[in-house]
Amino acid sequence: MKPKAGLQSLPQELLTYILSFLPWQDILRCTSLCKGLRQTYMSSSELQYITELGSQQLLPVSNNHIPVSKRLHFLRDNSRAWLKFDLHSFKTISIPEKFHMFTNTVHHQWACMFLGTIY
Repeated sequence: MKPKAGLQSLPQELLTYILSFLPWQDILRCTSLCKGLRQTYMSSSELQYITELGSQQLLPVSNNHIPVSKRLHFLRDNSRAWLKFDLHSFKTISIPEKFHMFTNTVHHQWACMFLGTIY
């Protein structure tokens, strides 16, 4: 009987390295095919970072001084913040007296402050 030498017999670090060359959609497809590849994906911050970037249509930035796990955390935090953002909310603010010397106008619901005369 011949010993099986398949993809799953490779060390997890090597599988992660190989999968990291795939487009993010293909990484997700591979993880849906096999429990072993799914486990490799779940234990790899790098593969999760690649798929998060791709799914948000963002480009990778070379930040070798920041660990991938930290970049993944930042990316997910930013994604959650955008989901919470309410474009239709508004807040009334008071303008401190030191800024009362500016010319104040409201244009299309935006507060505009100018110093001096506008030509």
